[in-house]
Amino acid sequence: YISLTLFAFNSESIASNASFVDSGQVKILDTESKSVYPETLIYNDVLGKFFVGSVRYSAVYEIDKAGKYKQILKDDNLYSVMGIAVDGKRGKVFVTNSDLGVSVNSDYDGTLQVAGLGIYSLENGNKLAYHDLASLRPESEHFANGVTLDANGNAYVTDSIAPVIYKVDTDNKATVFLENSEFEGEGFNLNGIVYHPDGYLIAVKKSSGTLYKIPVDDPEAFSQIQITDRFVAGDGLVFIDEDEIVLISNNEEGVAANSAYIIKGTNDWQSATLVSTFPLGDVYPTTGAVKDGKIHVIHSNLQVMRRSDEKDREALRLIPSIRQIGSISGN
Repeated sequence: YISLTLFAFNSESIASNASFVDSGQVKILDTESKSVYPETLIYNDVLGKFFVGSVRYSAVYEIDKAGKYKQILKDDNLYSVMGIAVDGKRGKVFVTNSDLGVSVNSDYDGTLQVAGLGIYSLENGNKLAYHDLASLRPESEHFANGVTLDANGNAYVTDSIAPVIYKVDTDNKATVFLENSEFEGEGFNLNGIVYHPDGYLIAVKKSSGTLYKIPVDDPEAFSQIQITDRFVAGDGLVFIDEDEIVLISNNEEGVAANSAYIIKGTNDWQSATLVSTFPLGDVYPTTGAVKDGKIHVIHSNLQVMRRSDEKDREALRLIPSIRQIGSISGN
């Protein structure tokens, strides 16, 4: 068993709605669990809980306010749980399913062939629906990665291999929402994705570090967000507020960024500015969440599992952590 550990920090203010920190690490939570190797971290305000998925096992877990760590769903038909979105109002959990070859369920002759979205009951973990998104583009390799929900409960899923964003609507119809050669590239491409309440998506392309703005009512009118910096190895995105995002990066094709960035949007996210950078270390940080005005990231240590042989993976017991790295003004 390993520990899932939550840290707290003191923060210093910068010219932004949010601030990073650089010292004052204090361990405040230590909850035992299996070596789940989480990729996604989200926090749901309605439920007051963190949620993580497992790249190694086909399960999703919640962490409540008391620090209790509990499996809420398991589906042996899943490979690796990548993205998670929780709709607390409608009682649903959305899970992206992919195969990187490191899951206990992996098909070692067929990795990068899977792109799926499972929908489950938040109450009891029962499967409500499963969509084989790869079947919409059977000629391509696939890797379903990020998922976000709009205000109506429609789900949008990035494919990091095929140049596609999928949509699964509230009637359980799966379609190709947007496909464009702009999203092609070496390695992993479209990754983290979030929904802005003004009616558009923001997504990051990991291989190039490019950010995109994608209107939900006219996806073909998508555009690059104009910003001087590029965030190669960019993985997770989380809104601080409507004008600021935290982008979490790790490794991609020889680039070891391993940092969190505060990015401030301008002109309704037609452009943006890098406000601050926070190095996170060689822990393969993947994504983040905002809880009670505090910014958190997850340190998954996935890089160690990916480098290991299958016979060694079950014995790996590295410590993932949820780490508070800053706060929003006033918190």
